[in-house]
Amino acid sequence: MDTMLALVKESPELGLTLKEVPVPTPLDDEVLIETKAIGICGSDVHVYNWSGGYEFMESLMPIIPGHEYSGQIVKVGKDVTRFKPGDRVVVKYTVECGQCVNCRTGRRFLCSEGSKNNNGFRKNGGFAKYSVQKEDGCVPLPDNVSYEQGALVEPMSVTSNAVAKAQLLFGDVVVVLGPGPIGLLTLMFARASGAGTCIMVGTSQDHSRLELAKDMGADYVFTSDTVDIKEKVMEITDGNGADVIFEATGVSALIQDCLDMLTQVGKLVCISIYGKVATLELNNFVRGAQTMMGTYAGGPVTWERILRWLASNDYYAKQGIKVVTHTSNIKESDEAFARCNAKENIKELFTSFE
Repeated sequence: MDTMLALVKESPELGLTLKEVPVPTPLDDEVLIETKAIGICGSDVHVYNWSGGYEFMESLMPIIPGHEYSGQIVKVGKDVTRFKPGDRVVVKYTVECGQCVNCRTGRRFLCSEGSKNNNGFRKNGGFAKYSVQKEDGCVPLPDNVSYEQGALVEPMSVTSNAVAKAQLLFGDVVVVLGPGPIGLLTLMFARASGAGTCIMVGTSQDHSRLELAKDMGADYVFTSDTVDIKEKVMEITDGNGADVIFEATGVSALIQDCLDMLTQVGKLVCISIYGKVATLELNNFVRGAQTMMGTYAGGPVTWERILRWLASNDYYAKQGIKVVTHTSNIKESDEAFARCNAKENIKELFTSFE
Protein backbone atom coordinates (compact mmCIF):
# COMPACT_ATOMS: atom_id res chain seq x y z
CA MET A 1 0.00 0.00 0.00
CA ASP A 2 2.85 2.38 -0.84
CA THR A 3 1.18 4.04 -3.83
CA MET A 4 -2.35 4.62 -5.09
CA LEU A 5 -4.21 5.92 -8.11
CA ALA A 6 -5.35 9.53 -7.88
CA LEU A 7 -6.75 12.27 -10.09
CA VAL A 8 -4.45 15.26 -9.82
CA LYS A 9 -4.83 18.87 -10.94
CA GLU A 10 -1.26 19.53 -11.97
CA SER A 11 -1.57 22.81 -13.87
CA PRO A 12 -4.12 25.56 -14.64
CA GLU A 13 -5.48 24.04 -17.83
CA LEU A 14 -8.10 21.59 -19.07
CA GLY A 15 -8.21 18.16 -17.46
CA LEU A 16 -7.02 16.08 -14.52
CA THR A 17 -4.08 13.67 -14.59
CA LEU A 18 -4.54 10.05 -13.49
CA LYS A 19 -1.31 8.95 -11.84
CA GLU A 20 0.26 6.86 -9.12
CA VAL A 21 1.03 8.91 -6.01
CA PRO A 22 2.23 7.96 -2.51
CA VAL A 23 -0.41 6.84 -0.02
CA PRO A 24 -0.58 9.62 2.60
CA THR A 25 0.40 8.97 6.21
CA PRO A 26 -2.02 10.27 8.87
CA LEU A 27 -0.73 12.67 11.52
CA ASP A 28 -1.44 12.03 15.20
CA ASP A 29 -4.90 13.66 15.02
CA GLU A 30 -5.80 12.28 11.58
CA VAL A 31 -7.30 9.15 10.08
CA LEU A 32 -6.50 7.36 6.82
CA ILE A 33 -9.67 6.70 4.82
CA GLU A 34 -10.24 4.29 1.95
CA THR A 35 -12.61 6.05 -0.43
CA LYS A 36 -15.70 3.98 -1.22
CA ALA A 37 -17.85 6.49 -3.14
CA ILE A 38 -17.26 10.08 -4.23
CA GLY A 39 -19.47 12.38 -6.26
CA ILE A 40 -18.44 14.69 -9.07
CA CYS A 41 -19.65 18.12 -8.00
CA GLY A 42 -20.35 20.98 -10.39
CA SER A 43 -17.35 22.75 -8.87
CA ASP A 44 -15.19 19.74 -9.78
CA VAL A 45 -16.34 20.16 -13.38
CA HIS A 46 -15.22 23.80 -13.29
CA VAL A 47 -11.84 22.70 -11.92
CA TYR A 48 -11.56 20.00 -14.61
CA ASN A 49 -12.50 22.44 -17.39
CA TRP A 50 -10.51 25.25 -15.75
CA SER A 51 -13.32 27.60 -16.71
CA GLY A 52 -12.75 30.25 -14.05
CA GLY A 53 -13.45 30.89 -10.39
CA TYR A 54 -10.77 28.64 -8.89
CA GLU A 55 -7.60 30.55 -9.65
CA PHE A 56 -6.66 30.40 -5.96
CA MET A 57 -5.79 26.72 -6.51
CA GLU A 58 -2.86 27.52 -8.82
CA SER A 59 -0.40 28.10 -5.99
CA LEU A 60 -1.47 24.80 -4.38
CA MET A 61 -0.95 22.60 -7.45
CA PRO A 62 -0.44 19.70 -7.77
CA ILE A 63 -3.56 18.95 -5.73
CA ILE A 64 -6.13 16.12 -5.61
CA PRO A 65 -9.72 17.43 -5.97
CA GLY A 66 -12.92 15.82 -4.67
CA HIS A 67 -15.00 16.65 -1.59
CA GLU A 68 -18.31 14.69 -1.71
CA TYR A 69 -17.29 11.33 -0.33
CA SER A 70 -17.63 8.48 2.12
CA GLY A 71 -15.31 5.66 3.03
CA GLN A 72 -13.86 3.30 5.61
CA ILE A 73 -11.13 4.14 8.09
CA VAL A 74 -8.06 1.92 7.69
CA LYS A 75 -5.61 3.61 10.07
CA VAL A 76 -5.77 6.17 12.89
CA GLY A 77 -3.22 8.51 14.45
CA LYS A 78 -2.21 7.97 18.08
CA ASP A 79 -4.33 10.87 19.39
CA VAL A 80 -7.56 9.79 17.65
CA THR A 81 -10.20 8.64 20.15
CA ARG A 82 -13.56 8.68 18.32
CA PHE A 83 -12.75 6.32 15.46
CA LYS A 84 -11.02 3.00 14.85
CA PRO A 85 -10.04 1.00 11.76
CA GLY A 86 -13.12 -0.43 10.07
CA ASP A 87 -15.43 2.47 10.95
CA ARG A 88 -17.61 3.80 8.12
CA VAL A 89 -17.59 7.59 7.76
CA VAL A 90 -18.69 10.54 5.68
CA VAL A 91 -15.94 13.10 5.15
CA LYS A 92 -16.87 16.73 5.77
CA TYR A 93 -16.07 19.45 3.27
CA THR A 94 -14.06 21.34 5.86
CA VAL A 95 -13.05 21.20 9.52
CA GLU A 96 -14.32 24.08 11.63
CA CYS A 97 -11.96 25.75 14.11
CA GLY A 98 -14.57 26.43 16.81
CA GLN A 99 -12.84 29.71 17.71
CA CYS A 100 -13.56 32.31 15.01
CA VAL A 101 -16.50 34.70 15.27
CA ASN A 102 -18.63 32.60 12.91
CA CYS A 103 -18.04 29.42 14.92
CA ARG A 104 -18.70 31.20 18.22
CA THR A 105 -21.99 32.64 16.97
CA GLY A 106 -23.48 29.45 15.54
CA ARG A 107 -22.38 29.87 11.93
CA ARG A 108 -19.80 27.09 11.88
CA PHE A 109 -20.46 26.35 8.19
CA LEU A 110 -18.91 29.77 7.47
CA CYS A 111 -15.82 29.14 9.61
CA SER A 112 -13.14 31.59 8.47
CA GLU A 113 -10.32 29.18 9.33
CA GLY A 114 -12.06 26.13 7.88
CA SER A 115 -12.30 27.82 4.49
CA LYS A 116 -8.51 27.72 4.37
CA ASN A 117 -8.40 23.89 4.36
CA ASN A 118 -11.35 22.89 2.16
CA ASN A 119 -11.07 19.32 0.91
CA GLY A 120 -10.20 19.10 -2.75
CA PHE A 121 -9.61 22.83 -3.17
CA ARG A 122 -6.99 23.88 -0.62
CA LYS A 123 -5.84 20.43 0.50
CA ASN A 124 -5.88 17.00 -1.11
CA GLY A 125 -9.38 15.58 -1.40
CA GLY A 126 -11.02 12.29 -2.23
CA PHE A 127 -10.38 11.60 -5.94
CA ALA A 128 -8.00 8.85 -4.86
CA LYS A 129 -7.96 5.40 -3.31
CA TYR A 130 -6.97 6.86 0.08
CA SER A 131 -7.03 10.24 1.80
CA VAL A 132 -6.27 11.65 5.23
CA GLN A 133 -8.64 13.77 7.29
CA LYS A 134 -8.73 15.28 10.75
CA GLU A 135 -10.72 13.25 13.27
CA ASP A 136 -13.17 16.16 13.57
CA GLY A 137 -13.60 16.12 9.79
CA CYS A 138 -15.42 12.78 9.84
CA VAL A 139 -19.02 11.91 10.70
CA PRO A 140 -20.07 8.30 11.45
CA LEU A 141 -22.01 6.66 8.61
CA PRO A 142 -24.88 4.50 9.95
CA ASP A 143 -24.72 0.82 9.02
CA ASN A 144 -27.99 0.96 7.07
CA VAL A 145 -26.92 3.95 4.95
CA SER A 146 -24.92 3.00 1.85
CA TYR A 147 -21.61 4.54 0.86
CA GLU A 148 -23.36 5.91 -2.23
CA GLN A 149 -25.91 7.69 -0.04
CA GLY A 150 -23.05 8.91 2.13
CA ALA A 151 -21.47 10.57 -0.90
CA LEU A 152 -24.65 12.66 -1.27
CA VAL A 153 -24.60 14.08 2.26
CA GLU A 154 -22.53 17.12 1.27
CA PRO A 155 -24.93 18.30 -1.49
CA MET A 156 -27.83 17.35 0.80
CA SER A 157 -26.38 19.64 3.48
CA VAL A 158 -26.38 22.49 0.96
CA THR A 159 -29.95 21.91 -0.19
CA SER A 160 -31.49 21.13 3.20
CA ASN A 161 -29.90 24.31 4.53
CA ALA A 162 -31.43 26.28 1.64
CA VAL A 163 -34.91 24.89 2.31
CA ALA A 164 -34.58 25.45 6.06
CA LYS A 165 -33.51 29.05 5.48
CA ALA A 166 -36.58 29.64 3.30
CA GLN A 167 -38.83 28.69 6.26
CA LEU A 168 -41.37 26.98 4.02
CA LEU A 169 -44.98 26.90 5.16
CA PHE A 170 -47.26 23.96 4.40
CA GLY A 171 -48.86 24.43 1.01
CA ASP A 172 -46.37 26.99 -0.29
CA VAL A 173 -46.04 27.16 -4.07
CA VAL A 174 -42.38 26.41 -4.83
CA VAL A 175 -40.43 26.96 -8.05
CA VAL A 176 -36.96 25.45 -8.54
CA LEU A 177 -34.81 26.68 -11.42
CA GLY A 178 -32.18 24.16 -12.49
CA PRO A 179 -32.84 20.38 -12.50
CA GLY A 180 -29.26 19.38 -11.69
CA PRO A 181 -28.38 17.48 -8.49
CA ILE A 182 -28.71 20.61 -6.34
CA GLY A 183 -32.07 21.57 -7.83
CA LEU A 184 -33.44 18.02 -7.59
CA LEU A 185 -32.33 17.59 -3.98
CA THR A 186 -33.83 21.00 -3.17
CA LEU A 187 -37.11 19.76 -4.65
CA MET A 188 -36.87 16.65 -2.47
CA PHE A 189 -36.36 18.65 0.73
CA ALA A 190 -39.11 21.11 -0.21
CA ARG A 191 -41.52 18.20 -0.64
CA ALA A 192 -40.40 16.68 2.65
CA SER A 193 -41.00 20.06 4.34
CA GLY A 194 -44.62 20.31 3.24
CA ALA A 195 -44.47 22.31 0.01
CA GLY A 196 -47.69 22.43 -1.96
CA THR A 197 -47.47 22.83 -5.73
CA CYS A 198 -43.89 22.31 -6.95
CA ILE A 199 -42.64 23.55 -10.32
CA MET A 200 -39.27 22.58 -11.83
CA VAL A 201 -37.74 24.67 -14.61
CA GLY A 202 -35.01 23.51 -16.98
CA THR A 203 -34.23 23.74 -20.69
CA SER A 204 -34.99 21.49 -23.63
CA GLN A 205 -31.59 19.83 -23.03
CA ASP A 206 -32.78 18.66 -19.61
CA HIS A 207 -35.35 16.08 -20.71
CA SER A 208 -34.13 13.20 -18.52
CA ARG A 209 -33.59 15.52 -15.57
CA LEU A 210 -37.08 16.94 -15.84
CA GLU A 211 -38.52 13.43 -16.05
CA LEU A 212 -36.69 12.61 -12.82
CA ALA A 213 -38.04 15.82 -11.28
CA LYS A 214 -41.57 14.56 -11.94
CA ASP A 215 -40.65 11.24 -10.32
CA MET A 216 -39.27 13.11 -7.29
CA GLY A 217 -42.39 15.19 -6.74
CA ALA A 218 -42.63 18.04 -9.23
CA ASP A 219 -46.23 18.78 -10.22
CA TYR A 220 -45.16 20.72 -13.30
CA VAL A 221 -41.96 20.81 -15.35
CA PHE A 222 -41.23 23.48 -17.95
CA THR A 223 -38.44 24.33 -20.37
CA SER A 224 -37.53 28.00 -20.30
CA ASP A 225 -36.38 28.05 -23.92
CA THR A 226 -39.76 26.92 -25.25
CA VAL A 227 -42.37 28.54 -22.97
CA ASP A 228 -42.78 31.77 -21.00
CA ILE A 229 -42.06 30.60 -17.45
CA LYS A 230 -43.50 33.68 -15.75
CA GLU A 231 -46.72 33.26 -17.70
CA LYS A 232 -46.96 29.60 -16.66
CA VAL A 233 -46.28 30.35 -12.99
CA MET A 234 -48.86 33.14 -12.94
CA GLU A 235 -51.39 30.87 -14.64
CA ILE A 236 -50.86 28.10 -12.09
CA THR A 237 -51.07 30.52 -9.14
CA ASP A 238 -54.08 32.52 -10.39
CA GLY A 239 -51.86 35.53 -10.94
CA ASN A 240 -50.39 35.57 -7.43
CA GLY A 241 -46.91 34.23 -8.12
CA ALA A 242 -44.79 31.68 -6.26
CA ASP A 243 -44.28 31.78 -2.51
CA VAL A 244 -40.68 30.56 -2.66
CA ILE A 245 -38.26 30.29 -5.58
CA PHE A 246 -34.92 28.47 -5.44
CA GLU A 247 -32.41 29.61 -8.07
CA ALA A 248 -29.98 26.75 -8.77
CA THR A 249 -28.72 27.48 -12.30
CA GLY A 250 -25.94 29.99 -11.64
CA VAL A 251 -27.31 32.19 -14.45
CA SER A 252 -27.41 35.69 -12.98
CA ALA A 253 -29.73 36.99 -15.71
CA LEU A 254 -32.49 34.77 -14.28
CA ILE A 255 -32.56 36.51 -10.89
CA GLN A 256 -34.77 39.33 -12.18
CA ASP A 257 -37.11 36.76 -13.73
CA CYS A 258 -37.33 35.04 -10.35
CA LEU A 259 -38.27 38.28 -8.58
CA ASP A 260 -40.92 38.93 -11.24
CA MET A 261 -42.48 35.50 -10.57
CA LEU A 262 -42.63 35.93 -6.78
CA THR A 263 -45.78 36.77 -4.89
CA GLN A 264 -45.75 39.76 -2.58
CA VAL A 265 -43.74 38.90 0.56
CA GLY A 266 -42.35 35.93 -1.41
CA LYS A 267 -38.81 34.63 -0.95
CA LEU A 268 -36.04 34.07 -3.47
CA VAL A 269 -33.23 31.77 -2.32
CA CYS A 270 -30.03 31.77 -4.41
CA ILE A 271 -28.06 28.52 -4.07
CA SER A 272 -25.64 29.00 -6.97
CA ILE A 273 -22.28 30.62 -7.52
CA TYR A 274 -22.62 33.25 -10.25
CA GLY A 275 -20.05 34.08 -12.89
CA LYS A 276 -21.62 37.40 -13.91
CA VAL A 277 -23.09 40.43 -12.17
CA ALA A 278 -26.88 40.69 -12.07
CA THR A 279 -28.68 43.95 -12.90
CA LEU A 280 -31.96 44.22 -10.99
CA GLU A 281 -35.03 46.46 -10.97
CA LEU A 282 -35.81 46.72 -7.27
CA ASN A 283 -38.88 48.96 -6.93
CA ASN A 284 -41.36 46.06 -7.15
CA PHE A 285 -39.08 44.05 -4.87
CA VAL A 286 -39.25 46.79 -2.23
CA ARG A 287 -42.94 47.58 -2.63
CA GLY A 288 -43.81 43.90 -2.59
CA ALA A 289 -41.86 43.36 0.65
CA GLN A 290 -40.07 40.45 -0.98
CA THR A 291 -36.97 38.74 0.41
CA MET A 292 -33.87 37.65 -1.51
CA MET A 293 -31.25 35.62 0.31
CA GLY A 294 -28.11 33.64 -0.33
CA THR A 295 -27.39 30.28 1.22
CA TYR A 296 -24.13 28.38 1.36
CA ALA A 297 -23.10 24.94 2.57
CA GLY A 298 -24.40 23.37 5.77
CA GLY A 299 -23.04 23.07 9.30
CA PRO A 300 -22.02 19.91 11.19
CA VAL A 301 -25.43 19.61 12.85
CA THR A 302 -26.98 19.53 9.38
CA TRP A 303 -24.74 16.61 8.38
CA GLU A 304 -25.69 14.61 11.46
CA ARG A 305 -29.40 15.37 11.00
CA ILE A 306 -29.27 14.24 7.37
CA LEU A 307 -27.57 10.98 8.32
CA ARG A 308 -30.20 10.29 11.00
CA TRP A 309 -32.90 11.05 8.44
CA LEU A 310 -31.34 8.71 5.86
CA ALA A 311 -31.05 5.98 8.49
CA SER A 312 -34.76 6.36 9.35
CA ASN A 313 -35.68 5.06 5.87
CA ASP A 314 -38.21 7.88 5.50
CA TYR A 315 -40.04 7.94 2.14
CA TYR A 316 -38.43 11.18 1.00
CA ALA A 317 -35.03 10.15 2.34
CA LYS A 318 -35.09 7.26 -0.12
CA GLN A 319 -35.66 9.61 -3.07
CA GLY A 320 -32.24 11.26 -2.99
CA ILE A 321 -30.30 8.30 -4.36
CA LYS A 322 -32.30 8.64 -7.59
CA VAL A 323 -30.06 11.53 -8.66
CA VAL A 324 -27.17 9.05 -9.01
CA THR A 325 -27.43 7.92 -12.62
CA HIS A 326 -23.87 6.71 -13.21
CA THR A 327 -21.10 5.01 -11.23
CA SER A 328 -17.65 4.54 -12.71
CA ASN A 329 -14.01 3.67 -12.14
CA ILE A 330 -11.59 6.51 -11.52
CA LYS A 331 -9.68 5.26 -14.57
CA GLU A 332 -12.68 6.39 -16.66
CA SER A 333 -12.55 9.95 -15.36
CA ASP A 334 -12.27 11.68 -18.74
CA GLU A 335 -15.40 9.88 -19.93
CA ALA A 336 -17.18 10.77 -16.67
CA PHE A 337 -16.37 14.47 -16.96
CA ALA A 338 -17.39 14.40 -20.62
CA ARG A 339 -20.80 13.09 -19.52
CA CYS A 340 -21.01 15.92 -16.99
CA ASN A 341 -20.25 18.54 -19.64
CA ALA A 342 -22.76 17.00 -22.05
CA LYS A 343 -25.45 16.64 -19.33
CA GLU A 344 -25.62 12.92 -20.05
CA ASN A 345 -25.61 12.15 -16.33
CA ILE A 346 -27.18 13.81 -13.32
CA LYS A 347 -24.90 12.79 -10.46
CA GLU A 348 -21.96 10.51 -11.20
CA LEU A 349 -19.96 8.73 -8.53
CA PHE A 350 -16.54 7.13 -8.63
CA THR A 351 -16.87 3.83 -6.76
CA SER A 352 -13.77 1.95 -7.94
CA PHE A 353 -10.18 3.13 -7.57
CA GLU A 354 -7.93 0.37 -8.90
